[in-house]
Amino acid sequence: MSLKPANDFKIPPEALAVDKPAEVNLVHFEMKQVKPRGTISVPGALRPVKFQFVVGETLSDGIYATLDEPIAGVRPLVEELEKYPRLECLITITLLQSKILMVMPRHTLVAGSQVKTFHFGFPEKFMKMHRRRHIRIPFNEGFPAELRFQMPDERVISRKLRDLSREGMRIKLEAQDQTCFKAGDRLKGATLKVLDKEIPMGLQVVAVYPGPQAGLKIIALSDSDKVWLKDVIRVLMAQLLKLPKAEIEASEKESDEEEAEESKS
Repeated sequence: MSLKPANDFKIPPEALAVDKPAEVNLVHFEMKQVKPRGTISVPGALRPVKFQFVVGETLSDGIYATLDEPIAGVRPLVEELEKYPRLECLITITLLQSKILMVMPRHTLVAGSQVKTFHFGFPEKFMKMHRRRHIRIPFNEGFPAELRFQMPDERVISRKLRDLSREGMRIKLEAQDQTCFKAGDRLKGATLKVLDKEIPMGLQVVAVYPGPQAGLKIIALSDSDKVWLKDVIRVLMAQLLKLPKAEIEASEKESDEEEAEESKS
C-alpha cells in the first residue's frame, strides 16, 4: 500500500510516515488495549462519521469499525461503504499520544452485526500526527483516581478522572458543574488522588467538552511530585496499557528530550 493518499483527502503536511514494523506493531498493540474511537471519511462532500475501532490479536486479524453514532444522520456514508467495497476511504483514529491516518483501499461489511460494522485489513504503512508530548492514560469508571477542588461557591467537591498525563488530565463533570467551568479558569485547592496518594497542584481549565468533561493543564507542581507523577505514569502504562518495558522507556525518553528542548527555547 502506498503512503501517498488520494487527492480527495486533505492530509496535513506535517503528517509523518509510519512504515517500520516496530512502529506499526506498537499502534496495533495500543489499539488492542484502548479500543479507540475515530472517524471514517470518503471522497466527496459527506462529513466524517464516528466509529469505534477494535483490532484482533494479530495484524492479520485486521480492524473492525463499528458505527458510533445514530445511523439516521449518517446513512448516506454508510450506504456508500456498503455499496462500494473498493471505495477508498480515510480512517482517522485518536490514540494516546498521536493521531493515526490510514488510507484504506477496500473493506467488507460484517454480516449479521446488530450495529453496522466494517472490516479492514491492517495496513503495513500509514501516517501519524503528534497530538501531545506526553502519553495519556485512560481510566474506566471503576478506577480509583479523582480530583478534589473548590468550586466558585466555595464547596469542595471530588470528580473522577477520565485520563492522566505528566502535563494534565481530563475529569468527568456533573451536569450542574458545566456552567462553572470555562477555558482559562484556575481551580482552587486542587488535589489529585491516585494510587492511594494525594498531591496538591495548580490546574488551569483548557477546555470543556460534551459529556460533560473538562480538560485541565498542570501549571504548578513541586519537583518531588513531578518525579512521583512520572513514576505513577510508568506504573499505569505497565498495568493498564500492558505496554512492554522497552516501549515505556522509549516513550519516556522522547518526552524528556522534547521537554528539555522546550526549556532551552
